[in-house]
Amino acid sequence: MFDIDKDMALANRRVFAKLSTLGEPPDVYPDGIKLGPDGMLYVGLYSAPNILVLDADGKIIRKIHLPGVATPNLTFTADGKTMFVMAVDDKSGTPYKGKVLALPSPEQ
Repeated sequence: MFDIDKDMALANRRVFAKLSTLGEPPDVYPDGIKLGPDGMLYVGLYSAPNILVLDADGKIIRKIHLPGVATPNLTFTADGKTMFVMAVDDKSGTPYKGKVLALPSPEQ
């Protein structure tokens, strides 16, 4: 996280959330991060089949468990009604095999 100075420069770099201090195992790695239509931060994980939902204070308020071995990325439709998640089934080598899941957005 950064502050933005009056000249638009980034300053005061600091950690927003450290997952291992929030109860996640030390081998959980965040990947894709999106702001959801509900104002929460959604974190895709390279190392687990979960999407973590964080509030404005950086606390985990919900975990969305999905099939596969990883859920590294996600996005929301422009109208905010659907969340698409890339779910990886096999991380043993590229290309990573998996699927794209379409889920109703959490505020629906």
